Amino acid sequence: MRAWTSLCLGALVCTTLVHAQSATGSGFLEAVRVMAYAHPTTQSAARNLDAAAQDQKAARWQRFPTPSFQSLSPQGGAVGDKTNRLVLEQPLYAGGRIDAGIDAADHRLSAGQHQHLQVAQETAIKLVNTWYDWLRLKDRVTVQQEGVEAHRKLRQQIERRAQEGVSTEIDLALAAARLSQVQSELSQTQSALSATQEQLRQLAGDHLPTLIAAGTALQSQALPQPQTHWLESAQLRDPQLAKLAAELQAADADIRAKQGQLMPAVSVMVDRNFTGLQQGTRTWLQVSVQPGAGLSSMAAIRAAVARKESAAETRRNAELELRQSLAADLASHQAAREQMGVASLLRQSTQDVADSYSRQFVAGRKSWLEVLNAVREAMQARLSVMDAQALLGQTAWRLHLRAFGLETSPGAVL
Repeated sequence: MRAWTSLCLGALVCTTLVHAQSATGSGFLEAVRVMAYAHPTTQSAARNLDAAAQDQKAARWQRFPTPSFQSLSPQGGAVGDKTNRLVLEQPLYAGGRIDAGIDAADHRLSAGQHQHLQVAQETAIKLVNTWYDWLRLKDRVTVQQEGVEAHRKLRQQIERRAQEGVSTEIDLALAAARLSQVQSELSQTQSALSATQEQLRQLAGDHLPTLIAAGTALQSQALPQPQTHWLESAQLRDPQLAKLAAELQAADADIRAKQGQLMPAVSVMVDRNFTGLQQGTRTWLQVSVQPGAGLSSMAAIRAAVARKESAAETRRNAELELRQSLAADLASHQAAREQMGVASLLRQSTQDVADSYSRQFVAGRKSWLEVLNAVREAMQARLSVMDAQALLGQTAWRLHLRAFGLETSPGAVL
C-alpha cells in the first residue's frame, strides 16, 4: 500500500512538472504564433497553398469526361447546312499520365502546406531575434546613458581641478575626448534601437502591444533549456526538409507523366449531331498516340529526370545546412550560459572597483585616469551581460521553435 501511494505521488509530481514546463513562455509563444501567421509573407504562402489545392482538384477532374462543342458551317452552303456537334470523351487508359498528374498535384499540395509552415516558422524566429535585439539595445541605451553621466561628472571634477591647478589642461582634454566617445557610442546605439524598433513594429503589426506584454512577463520566467535530442527532433519535423521531400516526389511523378506520353491513350467518344444531314448519336472507342514532335518527348523525360536530381541535391544541401545551424545554435547557447555566469561576476566586481576608485579619487589616493578606466570597465561588463542575455534568449527560442514548431509544446526549463 505504501509503495502504491509513493507511485501515485511520483506520477502526480511528474504531471505537475510537465504542466509547469508547458506553461513556461506559453503566453509569449502564443503571441509569436499569432503574429507569425498574420504576417503578409505567411498570408502569401497561404494563398499559394489555396492555389495548390485548386490545382489538385483540377488534376482529379482529368478522370472525368471532357466535353467539347463545335459549330460547323460549310463554305457556300445554306444556313440549314450548319452542323452543331457535341462530343464527350471519357478516358479509359492514358498510360499513367492522369494518375501521375494527380500524384504530382498531391505532392505539390503537401509541399505548399510545409512551405506555409516554413514561412510561419522563419517569421517567428525573425520576430524572436528582433525582440531580443530590441531588449538588448534598449538596455544598452540605459547603461550608456549612465556611462555618459558618469563621464560628465568626472570631466567636471577634472575641470575644477584644472582651474585649481591640480590637473593639467591635457587631462581635461582627454576627459572631454572620453566623454565624446561615450556620447558617440550612445548615439549609435540609439540609432540602432530606432531601426530595430521599427523592424519589430513591421513584424508585429497591430499585435505589438500584445508582444510587449507577453515579452515583459517572460522576463520573470525561465527560458526553455535546449537538449541534445532537440536536434534530432528539429531535423525530423523541419518544414523545409518536408517541403523539399514533397517536391522530390512531385518531380518523380512528373517523370512518370512524361513517360506516359509515349504510351497510347484509350478513350470512349460520344458524338452527338444536333443539326445537318447526319443527325444522331455515335459512340466509338478511340486509340491515339501523341508522342510529340520528333524526339521532344525523350528530351522532356530527360529534363524531368534532371529536375528530380536537382531537387534531391537541394534537399541534401538543406539537410546539411540545418544540421550546421542547429549545432551552431546549441553551441552558442551553451557558450552564452557560461558567459552569463562569468559576466555577472565581472559586472559586480568591476562596479565595486569603480565605486571604490571614485571614493579614493576624491581622497586623492587614485588618479583620474584610473577612475576613468574603472568606470569604462564596469560599463563594458554590464553590456557583456546584456549581450549574453540576448544571445541566450535567441538561441533557446530558435531551437525550441525548430524542435517543437509554433505550438506550445512542453520543454525543459533552466
